[in-house]
Amino acid sequence: MKKYEKKILELAPESGTIYELLRRPVRSKLVHFIDMMFDSLLLVADGLKSNGAYYLLMNEAKADLVHITPDLDVSKANVSTAVQAAANKNSFVYEGNRYKIYRKIR
Repeated sequence: MKKYEKKILELAPESGTIYELLRRPVRSKLVHFIDMMFDSLLLVADGLKSNGAYYLLMNEAKADLVHITPDLDVSKANVSTAVQAAANKNSFVYEGNRYKIYRKIR
């Protein structure tokens, strides 16, 4: 994970806050129950499929979701609305995925 942290520190402005995120698809209660019955098989499959790292860059004006691939390619999306809607929570939903704050980097 060191190469991802190095890359995000290069991209992020000095005044911003950086959080590392965990990404999980949003599922219905039935699918979640089936996943529990089969020992979290779907969760493991999603973890293997999603490569790279996800970070949340926050400052006073906006919040950006940053995805860094294993090739160190970077994509950004403005998620200010989703983060504001999930105020006082440690997770937010964006485009069918739940992003949970794993740890604060800076």
